[in-house]
Amino acid sequence: MILDNKLNWQKYSEYPNTDWTGEAKYIVDDSSELANKIMVNPLFEPIEDENGNLIDIKPIEILPDIDEVKKEKLREVSIACNATITNGIDIGEEHFSLTQNDQINLSVVFEMVKQGATTALYHADYELCRPFTAEEVINLMTKATEFKTYHTTYCNHLNTWIRRCETIEEVQAISYGAELPEDLQTHLMEVLGLEVG
Repeated sequence: MILDNKLNWQKYSEYPNTDWTGEAKYIVDDSSELANKIMVNPLFEPIEDENGNLIDIKPIEILPDIDEVKKEKLREVSIACNATITNGIDIGEEHFSLTQNDQINLSVVFEMVKQGATTALYHADYELCRPFTAEEVINLMTKATEFKTYHTTYCNHLNTWIRRCETIEEVQAISYGAELPEDLQTHLMEVLGLEVG
């Protein structure tokens, strides 16, 4: 293995452990532990002995860019928000998932009730369809809408918190479900019309 002045390495199996280019800065035994370290650490500082021979390397840690970390965290909380909404709600003993199809189906039965139907066929998860009373449909739609609105708004506030972080550590400490900073929590409660305090 040879390394050039920019510490890029090359191997040539016909001429192992030799400077076949005549321009190598270092020559390293292809089968050595040092050669393996070089191949898995693309960025490093060379460590030389008193004669200028390469004897070891010090890997250079590549710190992530805060904007990339924020972008990944925004994606993470968006996925968590969508999964939470999709998982749905419990009403009494029944559970109702809120996938996009579920939300469309619920909107259809809600529209039927708005147009005067006293019952509409619907079903809870893993249950057979049954006639839901208009009151049950309205209650289900209200709870589903409140649930989705809360989580969508909470996620929006998390996104604001993530964007205003100044360090990678602050960004990485945020997770879906975390308590918001006081100003964002107050705003969340106010915009949702909930009691602050």
